[in-house]
Parts: sequence; C-alpha cells; structure tokens
Amino acid sequence: MNALVVYLWSTLFRAIVVMLPALVLVTLPTVADDPPPRVLRVGYEEFRPYSFTDHGGAARGYSIDLISKLAADRGYDVEFIAASNPDELLAMLASGRIDVTSLLAITPARAEIATFTRRLGRFQTSLFVLAESPHRSAGELAGRRIGAVAGSFAVIAARTVPFAKIVEIETQEQLVLPLLSGSVEAVGSSSETFLALMRRLDLEHRITMITPPLMAKPRGFMVSPARPDVLADLNAAIATRIGTPELALLQIRWFGRKKGLFDNKYLVPLVLGGLGAILLVVAAILFAMRERRRRTDAFATNHNNAMLVDALNGFDIAVVIFDRKFRTVHWNDGMAKSFPLMVPHLRRGATLPELITLFYVSETVKDQMQLCDAEKLAQRIVTDISQGRDTTRIVTTSDGRTYEAFELLIGDGMIATVRKDVSRQENQAAEIRDQTEKLRAVNERLREFSSIAAHDLRGPLRQQGVLLDFVTEDLADRGISLPDDVTQNLCAVRQRVGAMSTLVEDLLDFARADHAAPVIEAFDPDPRIVDIIALAAPRPGIEIHADSGLPKLLVPRAAFDLVLRNLIANAIRHHDRPTGTIRLSATINNTFAVFEVEDDGPGIAPEARDKVFRPFLRLGSKVPGSGLGLSLVQRSVNAWGGEISIHGKSPRGAIFRFTAPLANPNGTKPVGDVVQISARRDTAA
Repeated sequence: MNALVVYLWSTLFRAIVVMLPALVLVTLPTVADDPPPRVLRVGYEEFRPYSFTDHGGAARGYSIDLISKLAADRGYDVEFIAASNPDELLAMLASGRIDVTSLLAITPARAEIATFTRRLGRFQTSLFVLAESPHRSAGELAGRRIGAVAGSFAVIAARTVPFAKIVEIETQEQLVLPLLSGSVEAVGSSSETFLALMRRLDLEHRITMITPPLMAKPRGFMVSPARPDVLADLNAAIATRIGTPELALLQIRWFGRKKGLFDNKYLVPLVLGGLGAILLVVAAILFAMRERRRRTDAFATNHNNAMLVDALNGFDIAVVIFDRKFRTVHWNDGMAKSFPLMVPHLRRGATLPELITLFYVSETVKDQMQLCDAEKLAQRIVTDISQGRDTTRIVTTSDGRTYEAFELLIGDGMIATVRKDVSRQENQAAEIRDQTEKLRAVNERLREFSSIAAHDLRGPLRQQGVLLDFVTEDLADRGISLPDDVTQNLCAVRQRVGAMSTLVEDLLDFARADHAAPVIEAFDPDPRIVDIIALAAPRPGIEIHADSGLPKLLVPRAAFDLVLRNLIANAIRHHDRPTGTIRLSATINNTFAVFEVEDDGPGIAPEARDKVFRPFLRLGSKVPGSGLGLSLVQRSVNAWGGEISIHGKSPRGAIFRFTAPLANPNGTKPVGDVVQISARRDTAA
C-alpha cells in the first residue's frame, strides 16, 4: 500500500513538472509588435567642427549631436547623408533626398527654399590678431593684409575693412602659420571654428579676437516644406528640451573651452571636489524630489484640502494648485479634461511660469507667441501674483473655446491658476454687440427722419411770415388802418411764427449734436469773433468787449461758433437793463484754453445753475426762446472733451466758463490786447 502511494505521488509530480512550462506560456500576456520607427533623413556638409565625416565614415560634429538629441526626444531614428557643400545640401533638400539639413545661416534667399526651425544661436565671423598686436579694432586694420579661407563668408566680411588686402588661403588650418609668422596682420574666420582650432593646437593664448564681429547671422535647421510634422516636432523639442546647460556641454565638447582652473596641476583635487559637489547636488535633488512627494501626499491626505479638491472637481473649471515656490502640487479633473496636453508636464512637476509658457508656445491657444515673449508674459504674471495685482485675461484656444484665465492666492502661501470656460458669455456678448449695431442703425434712421421733418416744417413757417408781410404791405398800400387789437394780434402771430422757426432750428441742432461727425481742425478764433457777435444780434445799448490774440484751438469750427454765439445771445436776451456790457476773454491752463463770457445782467441764482442746461427749461417766461440753447451748448462742449460751468459775479451778473483743447499746447501765442466791440443798430431796422 505504501509503495502504491509513493508511486502515485511521483507520477503526479512528474506530470506537474512537464506541464508547468506550458502553463506559464499560456498565462503570459501577448506582447504587441512595436510600431515601426520613424526615420528622419538629415543631410550635412563638411564644416568642422559643426559637421564632418570621421575616418570610420560616421557623421560627427556639433550639428550632428544637436539634431540627434532633438530627433530622439521626438521619437525619430536619424539617417545621416553627406553633401560636399551647402549648395549641394540645399539641392538635396529641394529634391526630397533629405528631410532636414544641418545647421545653416538663416538668410532671405535660403528662407525661400525651405522653412527654418527656431533660431539656435548664430554664426559669427570675426577678425583674429596676435596677442601682442597693437590692433584692437577693425578700423585699425584698414589697408592691412587679412587672411581668409577662399570662398567662405569670411572673405565677404573681411572686405568690409576699408582698403584691406585680402589674402585667400585654401583651408582653415592653413590660416594659422601666416598669422603666427606675421605674413598677414589678421585673419578672418568663423569665430567658433577658429577658436576650436587654436585650442586644439594649444595656441589660444597667442591670439586675440577683435569685437564686435564683422558679420553675424542667425542659424537653424532647414526643414523640407513637405514635412511640416517634422518642423513642429523639432520646434517643440527646442522650446521645451534644449536649455543653456545642454548647449553649453555641446559647445565645450566640439569647440573646447578657454583654459582655466581645471587645466593646471591641481586638476585631480579639483575633480575630486567637483565629484563631491555633484554628489551633494544629487543628494539635494533626491531630497527635493522626496520633499515634493511629501508635500503632494500631505496635500492629498489633508482633510481640508481633500474637501477643496472635491469642490473644485464639482465645478466646470480647470484648476492647478502650486506651492509658494510655484511648483505643481495638484490639478483637478477639469484641467485634465480641458487641457489634456498639459497633463504630462504637470506630472513631471512643471512650475507656474513653465506652464504658462507652454500654453502660449504650443498649439493649445489660438494666438501663439515666440518663446521669449511667452517667457516674459509668464514672468510678468508671476510678479503680479507676488505683489497682489490682478492677473485676469481672456484666452481663446485653437479649437475656438474662450476661457477667462486668472491666478489667486488660496492661503498658506499656495497659488491657484484657474481657467473658466466663458464661451457662452462671449457668444452672448457678440449677440449684444450685434443688437447694439442694429439699434444704432434704427437711431440713425430716426435722426434722418427728424432732419427731414424739421426741413419740411421750416418751409411753411417761412411762407407764413412772408404772407403776414404781404398782408401788412397790402393794407398800407390801400390806406387801410387796422384797429389796435387787430394790429396787436398780427404782431402776436408774427412773433409766434418766429418762435416756431427758432424752435424747429434748435430741435434740429439738438438732434444732430449726438450723431454728427464734425471735422476737428486747428484754427485761429480771432477772425471769427466779429461774425459770431453779429449773428448774436446785440440790441442797442449792449456793448461787447472781446480779447484779441485768442489761442488757437483744436475743435470743430462750427461747434465753437455755435457755443459762443448762444452764450452771447443768452446774455443779451436775459439782460434786464437798457444798457449793459458783455466781456469775452480767454486764458491758458495746461493743454486747454479757458473761455469766459461775463455779463452784468441779473445773474442766475445758485439753486438754478444746475438746471439751466436741461432741454426746454426756461427760467423766465418773458424772455423769448426755445429753452434748447444752453443744452445744445453743453452737448457741444462735452463732445470736444471740454467742460462748462456757471459762476456768480458781485454785485450782479453771471460768468459762463468753458474749456476747449489747444491746437499747440507748447507753442500757443499769449492772449493779447482787448478789442472793444460796441453794438449800435438803427432803431428803424
């Protein structure tokens, strides 16, 4: 029996051992085939140390490393294709053999062939002299011998030195010996390449580079117009990944660096110290990462913050919360839903300035910016937050949504950036603007109607006045004398016709005051004063004095005439004595002229001064008029940006004071002598 049990257990064990690999294979998940890699064909020319082919046939150089880094960041495999010179490189790009070139100088002619990426530094062409040379500027080398590589930009740049004798040399390396031997006083070359050559030969201490450079051109990678996807990917990688440290490391690798502390005999101790510093930095980074995780966990586990998160998720707004150093702590569901492209950056701990910059350089917003402009905007917003200023702005996304964006402090030094969708409100505002435009059109038609109606009323009123004159003349011709009461009635009718005509004219002017588009021009009011006073129709016994040399104004001429005429006529009509004096004067106050119309009439009570500018309001029934004159005056003065007011005068009288913009505030002529204008009219008239 025991032998049978042992046999069964051993048989079961062998079966499990045999089947175990098959079970493992069955339970393993199926791995999908990796997607085929994207290949980027990059052309390059022989231009050490930017790009060249090494002894093993591989592409090497500063441009090669830079494009490799950018392409790898966006998931491309790079295939390098060599060209003998820039012209052949451009031909390869135009024919479609390559997708991207190595770094090239950005010129208008090249920009017509293909599209350049964002700028990545610039090519500089400079003059180099021996360290002991007395020449320290390009002007001091006028008429001297200058060496340059034949066919290069350096030849063109060197010719900018007056009367210089250009010595063309075959290669860059062959420039060194003529300079050191003194057969040329200077050499012209690409700044970086010549410095790299001298560092490689350990001769950097023997030369001096003259500043400023002779020529400087921005540089970038040229991308085939047929590959806009590549252009967008490279620009995005440049904007977010290529920073000063990366470029500095590439610069040192391919162009060397100026010898300094690390090149002396104390190199080993310094390297050890540097390693120690690196270890400290790594430790600090690890500590910072752990601290950020701790803050994030603390924020999520804090009961009050959890309530805040739940509340934020309940609103249809996008919110990101930052700590007092502007580092990401939390973002709500609305942010992930509205701006999914920003989530990866939030996960890596993007700061508030970085997030704002990414919004404006990516395809998230409609009005994109250059990287430097976006960084300036982000810094300005951070400064405003720190100083407690408002940061509200309107942002339109590339898909047409409109957001109100603002930042605010939420306590404990934390900051929240909020994006609120206001697309519906913006649409309503557009509808309101459309309705306003329709209302303006209706008002314009009403204004036209009032003008036509006033014009049609003026004709019959004039005819009535003429008919009354005809009746009076006919009766006089026939020797018919009318009773006194009939004569008085005819006079009353004539007065009513005149008053009605005045009312129609004033109504028409009043209606036009808010709608007309008068021509604003500079003019001298002096020549117009006599005509203005004449039209005001001063009665016998009233004298009008006006200053000469009035300042030039920048207002509509007709409006100025209307204001002055109405003020003078108003003073005449309301004067309660047979004789009186009205004075017009002007002074200058900064950029405005201050006019005063002063009379010695009965004056205006203080409690009535605010009422006289109301339409149709008349302070006395004995004085003829429509009650629109002063209201029209106030509208006209306000329309050109001035102000009008009434002041009392002792012992009697009133002063109307109004302002008007000066035509030449810095060169206005002073107010001159007073000219007296006396009103003398024939009583028979």
